[in-house]
Amino acid sequence: MRADANPTSAASVNFTVTFSEPVNGVNILAPFTDFGLAASPTLSGASITSVIAVSNTTYTVGVNTGSGNGTLRLDLVDDDSIVDAAGNPLGGAGTGNGGFTSLESYTVEKSLPMVTGILALDPILNGAEIVHFTVNFSKQVSGVDAGDFALFTTGGISGASVGDVSGVGTSYIVTVNTGSGDGTLRLDLIDNDSITDTTSNPLGGVGAGNGNFSAGGVYSFDKTAPAPVNILRADPNPVSAESIRFALTFSEAVIGVDAGDFMLSTTNGLSGASILSLSGSANAYIVTVASGSGIGNLRLDLIDNDSILDVLSHPLGGTGSGNGNFSTGELYTINKPPVSIISEVFRSNGGVDGWILESGENSNAGGSKDSSATTFNLGDDGKDRMYRAILHFPTNSLPDNAVLTQAILMIKGQGIVGTNAFNTHQNISIDIRKGVFGNFGPFRIQALQVSDFQAAADKYAVGVIQNNPAGSWYWSLLDGAAFPFINLTGVTQFRLGFQLDDNDDMDSDYIKFFSGNSKSAADMPQLLIKYYIAR
Repeated sequence: MRADANPTSAASVNFTVTFSEPVNGVNILAPFTDFGLAASPTLSGASITSVIAVSNTTYTVGVNTGSGNGTLRLDLVDDDSIVDAAGNPLGGAGTGNGGFTSLESYTVEKSLPMVTGILALDPILNGAEIVHFTVNFSKQVSGVDAGDFALFTTGGISGASVGDVSGVGTSYIVTVNTGSGDGTLRLDLIDNDSITDTTSNPLGGVGAGNGNFSAGGVYSFDKTAPAPVNILRADPNPVSAESIRFALTFSEAVIGVDAGDFMLSTTNGLSGASILSLSGSANAYIVTVASGSGIGNLRLDLIDNDSILDVLSHPLGGTGSGNGNFSTGELYTINKPPVSIISEVFRSNGGVDGWILESGENSNAGGSKDSSATTFNLGDDGKDRMYRAILHFPTNSLPDNAVLTQAILMIKGQGIVGTNAFNTHQNISIDIRKGVFGNFGPFRIQALQVSDFQAAADKYAVGVIQNNPAGSWYWSLLDGAAFPFINLTGVTQFRLGFQLDDNDDMDSDYIKFFSGNSKSAADMPQLLIKYYIAR
């Protein structure tokens, strides 16, 4: 049986061998042929070093445990050399019948425990008050507590501390209070020989520090709400240009920035300034602004409504509208003499405008037309053929140096055939042509043509007419992208058609609108242009 503690990491151990009666002939000198060792394959170099007679029934056998880890057992080998006082051999006459292989074994553990890894259990980018690490060891250990760890931080993190330590065997969970501020945090193990394996081998071996571990997972903490850093001029100042740019910088990368987050602050006689576009990402954005007219100062302010967030969803300035406002950015001095806005109304020419009917459902080509009727149709006919219309405005009376500020297209409803097409065909889309769609032939005929149905536009979808009439008038405020195609030296045409070509019911569903052939000029399609004269 074992005479020493088990398991063991000792260089040598002892076994106690007890016989049932006094015996003689036990070999107490090397080689110790009465005994043998049974060791695990992972244990090597084990050997019997001594046999000491304690009495004529009890012997102590010393064994060198060799190297490596495994189990080690002492066996008794019967060769009939051990006899009792009467000369009876062990187990009776014949070798082997007195052998014994059921003695207790030692578990030999000589490898040193080590840390194999410290892993971050929570998202690496984090803003939590508490995070967790898993600490893994190469073998079962005990004595692991908060005093065995230290925190390594960078940036502005302060007040972080090691909290609870739980676990058993080879794996432990360490809870860490993350403190305050932004930066990185890593959990390190500091070896002070208090952590030992089952055979009391200290972490890394005897001596503090040789089991240290500082290569674990790292958390990045972002607890600070994003904030605007500055709003600076991106163009020369003072300025008389039609548009200017502001460069906006945040303290960190953010999302959710749009035109609704800004307001323009103006002084003196400056008017008409507006936000045109926004570009950028992360922490840098460019806001393009129309500078308006007049003379004065112009500043871009940021208005916090908690829609701007960082990657951890912290709202600008922290939770609550207004705490991320910024109104101390650089000013532009705008030097543009005031302009007088002029309004002019144009009516569609009835000799050229009218409707065009598709040649067949899904042909997307004109088949018939009418430029003489007092109304035009938009929708579809009983064969699901689409109606489109051309409006013709002689805009050549506009000054060559006119700068357009607004364009509104208006058409007056006359009646509905079948189902209201606004309920089945979506909205009316508007295409524009600088000149005429039907500009064909040796004499460049400008009259309405069936090919106007599919002819190319200079710009598609420059406006949409919705089902919101005012006194039977349907209207669209045209996009500024249409302004370059409003002809200052000739005619401007618009092509109208519902966004959905038909509703597949094989029934006529269209709206009749007054054309330029209407008997009353007050009912004709109108194009309202606002502009000023460029100096």
